[in-house]
Amino acid sequence: MKRIQIRVSSLMSRVCAFIMGALGVTSCVGSESDDPMICMYGTPTGQFEIKGKVTSEAGDEPVSDAVVVLKTVEEGVYFPITPDVETDSQGEYLLEGSCIPVAKVRVVCTPTAESGLAADSVDVTLKYVNDGGSESEWYRGKAESTVNFKLQAKKNKE
Repeated sequence: MKRIQIRVSSLMSRVCAFIMGALGVTSCVGSESDDPMICMYGTPTGQFEIKGKVTSEAGDEPVSDAVVVLKTVEEGVYFPITPDVETDSQGEYLLEGSCIPVAKVRVVCTPTAESGLAADSVDVTLKYVNDGGSESEWYRGKAESTVNFKLQAKKNKE
């Protein structure tokens, strides 16, 4: 019985794939009298680079080993998961990658528990500038931003 279910499922998957492929091809077909149609499949992409420095507010000392993360601000907007980065011994970090070009992201900085400093976050508006980095019609360009953090000491709960 399971083999029959697997075969039927496999057959249905193939039929659906064929139908979807046929619909995709026919939706781009234009007559010869029309202007040539541009048929593109895909998603807009862009490059981003967010860098900065993390220091303590008290003495402007660099904060090393703090974790910096990117998050989505807008509800329902997909932003690819980027690897968390840690600040180096000078408190500097660099987040970079390729993504669906969203306008607003949140940069979150979380110091180590031993530092005695509180986490902080900043919302950043990314502006993509087409730098000619790709010939694709979908390429939106590169966005660069600098976000520096001055972390405050944790407040004691009394």
